[in-house]
Amino acid sequence: MVMGADVTHPGRDSLEPSIAAVVGSTNRYGSCYAAEFSVQPGRQEIISDLHIMVKQLLIKFYQHNRLLPENLIFYRDGVSEGQFPDVVAKEIPLVRQAINAMGEDERCKLTYIICGKRHHFKFGPTTKDKNHCDSKGNLLPGVVIDTSWWNPWNFSSFPLHCPGG
Repeated sequence: MVMGADVTHPGRDSLEPSIAAVVGSTNRYGSCYAAEFSVQPGRQEIISDLHIMVKQLLIKFYQHNRLLPENLIFYRDGVSEGQFPDVVAKEIPLVRQAINAMGEDERCKLTYIICGKRHHFKFGPTTKDKNHCDSKGNLLPGVVIDTSWWNPWNFSSFPLHCPGG
Protein backbone atom coordinates (compact mmCIF):
# COMPACT_ATOMS: atom_id res chain seq x y z
CA MET A 1 0.00 0.00 0.00
CA VAL A 2 1.17 3.52 -0.79
CA MET A 3 0.15 6.62 1.18
CA GLY A 4 1.09 10.26 0.89
CA ALA A 5 0.48 13.13 3.31
CA ASP A 6 0.83 16.90 3.32
CA VAL A 7 -0.46 19.94 5.21
CA THR A 8 -1.58 23.15 3.52
CA HIS A 9 -1.33 26.32 5.56
CA PRO A 10 -3.19 29.65 5.44
CA GLY A 11 -1.48 32.88 4.45
CA ARG A 12 1.16 34.40 6.72
CA ASP A 13 -1.12 36.74 8.71
CA SER A 14 -4.25 34.58 8.58
CA LEU A 15 -5.87 33.05 11.64
CA GLU A 16 -7.50 30.32 9.51
CA PRO A 17 -6.74 26.65 10.24
CA SER A 18 -4.37 24.38 8.33
CA ILE A 19 -5.72 21.39 6.39
CA ALA A 20 -3.97 18.02 6.63
CA ALA A 21 -4.63 15.37 3.98
CA VAL A 22 -3.59 11.77 3.45
CA VAL A 23 -4.23 9.72 0.32
CA GLY A 24 -3.81 5.96 0.11
CA SER A 25 -4.04 3.27 -2.51
CA THR A 26 -7.06 1.05 -2.15
CA ASN A 27 -6.07 -1.75 -4.49
CA ARG A 28 -2.98 -3.95 -4.77
CA TYR A 29 -1.89 -2.26 -7.99
CA GLY A 30 -1.67 1.30 -6.68
CA SER A 31 -4.10 2.54 -9.33
CA CYS A 32 -7.09 3.49 -7.13
CA TYR A 33 -6.86 5.95 -4.25
CA ALA A 34 -9.00 7.32 -1.43
CA ALA A 35 -8.42 10.48 0.60
CA GLU A 36 -8.90 11.60 4.19
CA PHE A 37 -8.45 15.11 5.54
CA SER A 38 -8.66 16.98 8.82
CA VAL A 39 -8.65 20.56 10.03
CA GLN A 40 -5.99 21.49 12.58
CA PRO A 41 -4.53 24.63 14.16
CA GLY A 42 -3.03 27.04 11.65
CA ARG A 43 0.67 26.67 10.79
CA GLN A 44 0.94 23.29 12.57
CA GLU A 45 3.01 20.86 10.48
CA ILE A 46 2.58 17.75 12.64
CA ILE A 47 -0.57 15.92 11.51
CA SER A 48 -2.37 15.44 14.83
CA ASP A 49 -5.15 13.15 13.49
CA LEU A 50 -2.77 11.06 11.38
CA HIS A 51 -3.58 7.81 13.18
CA ILE A 52 -7.31 8.29 12.50
CA MET A 53 -6.81 9.07 8.80
CA VAL A 54 -4.34 6.20 8.27
CA LYS A 55 -6.70 3.74 9.99
CA GLN A 56 -9.60 4.85 7.75
CA LEU A 57 -7.43 4.29 4.67
CA LEU A 58 -6.33 0.86 5.94
CA ILE A 59 -10.03 -0.02 6.39
CA LYS A 60 -10.75 1.07 2.80
CA PHE A 61 -7.82 -1.03 1.55
CA TYR A 62 -9.20 -4.02 3.47
CA GLN A 63 -12.71 -3.50 2.09
CA HIS A 64 -11.38 -3.63 -1.48
CA ASN A 65 -8.91 -6.51 -1.02
CA ARG A 66 -10.20 -8.59 1.92
CA LEU A 67 -6.70 -8.42 3.40
CA LEU A 68 -4.44 -5.80 4.91
CA PRO A 69 -1.19 -4.68 3.26
CA GLU A 70 2.10 -6.41 4.07
CA ASN A 71 4.01 -3.22 3.26
CA LEU A 72 3.11 0.42 3.72
CA ILE A 73 5.17 3.02 1.89
CA PHE A 74 4.36 6.40 3.40
CA TYR A 75 5.46 9.60 1.63
CA ARG A 76 5.42 12.79 3.70
CA ASP A 77 5.69 16.12 1.92
CA GLY A 78 6.06 19.69 3.13
CA VAL A 79 8.52 19.11 5.96
CA SER A 80 11.46 21.50 6.25
CA GLU A 81 14.82 20.09 7.26
CA GLY A 82 14.56 21.69 10.70
CA GLN A 83 11.22 19.91 11.30
CA PHE A 84 12.48 16.40 10.39
CA PRO A 85 13.24 15.20 13.95
CA ASP A 86 9.94 16.43 15.40
CA VAL A 87 7.80 15.11 12.54
CA VAL A 88 9.53 11.72 12.55
CA ALA A 89 9.31 11.42 16.36
CA LYS A 90 5.58 12.19 16.42
CA GLU A 91 4.15 10.92 13.13
CA ILE A 92 5.79 7.51 12.76
CA PRO A 93 4.28 6.37 16.10
CA LEU A 94 0.88 7.65 14.91
CA VAL A 95 1.13 5.58 11.70
CA ARG A 96 2.23 2.57 13.77
CA GLN A 97 -0.72 3.17 16.12
CA ALA A 98 -3.13 2.89 13.17
CA ILE A 99 -1.43 -0.29 11.93
CA ASN A 100 -1.57 -1.79 15.43
CA ALA A 101 -5.26 -0.87 15.77
CA MET A 102 -5.90 -3.04 12.71
CA GLY A 103 -4.08 -5.98 14.35
CA GLU A 104 -1.16 -5.78 11.94
CA ASP A 105 1.65 -4.66 14.25
CA GLU A 106 3.89 -7.66 13.46
CA ARG A 107 3.09 -8.21 9.79
CA CYS A 108 2.97 -4.77 8.13
CA LYS A 109 6.37 -3.26 7.29
CA LEU A 110 6.46 0.55 7.28
CA THR A 111 8.71 2.68 5.09
CA TYR A 112 8.38 6.38 5.95
CA ILE A 113 9.85 8.76 3.36
CA ILE A 114 10.12 12.52 3.77
CA CYS A 115 10.08 14.26 0.39
CA GLY A 116 12.15 17.43 0.52
CA LYS A 117 12.09 19.81 -2.42
CA ARG A 118 13.83 22.96 -1.37
CA HIS A 119 17.44 21.90 -1.48
CA HIS A 120 20.21 23.71 -3.28
CA PHE A 121 22.09 20.70 -4.62
CA LYS A 122 23.32 20.64 -8.19
CA PHE A 123 24.22 17.39 -9.86
CA GLY A 124 26.37 16.84 -12.91
CA PRO A 125 27.50 13.82 -14.86
CA THR A 126 30.84 12.18 -14.15
CA THR A 127 31.36 11.88 -17.89
CA LYS A 128 30.61 14.09 -20.88
CA ASP A 129 28.85 11.20 -22.62
CA LYS A 130 25.90 12.64 -24.55
CA ASN A 131 23.74 9.73 -23.35
CA HIS A 132 23.91 11.04 -19.76
CA CYS A 133 23.45 14.79 -20.15
CA ASP A 134 21.77 17.46 -22.25
CA SER A 135 23.49 20.10 -24.39
CA LYS A 136 23.99 22.30 -21.29
CA GLY A 137 25.69 19.52 -19.32
CA ASN A 138 22.71 18.82 -17.04
CA LEU A 139 21.76 15.28 -16.10
CA LEU A 140 18.73 13.97 -17.97
CA PRO A 141 15.32 13.60 -16.27
CA GLY A 142 14.86 10.10 -14.90
CA VAL A 143 18.25 9.88 -13.19
CA VAL A 144 18.14 8.98 -9.49
CA ILE A 145 21.06 9.81 -7.20
CA ASP A 146 20.85 7.28 -4.37
CA THR A 147 24.28 7.13 -2.78
CA SER A 148 24.67 8.68 0.66
CA TRP A 149 27.38 11.14 -0.26
CA TRP A 150 26.09 13.96 1.91
CA ASN A 151 24.61 12.32 5.02
CA PRO A 152 26.02 8.98 6.24
CA TRP A 153 23.27 8.55 8.89
CA ASN A 154 20.19 8.74 6.64
CA PHE A 155 19.20 7.15 3.36
CA SER A 156 18.65 9.83 0.74
CA SER A 157 17.77 9.77 -2.92
CA PHE A 158 17.36 12.58 -5.39
CA PRO A 159 15.14 11.71 -8.38
CA LEU A 160 15.61 14.22 -11.19
CA HIS A 161 12.18 14.59 -12.77
CA CYS A 162 12.66 17.73 -14.85
CA PRO A 163 15.44 19.26 -16.94
CA GLY A 164 18.03 21.44 -15.18
CA GLY A 165 17.94 25.19 -15.60
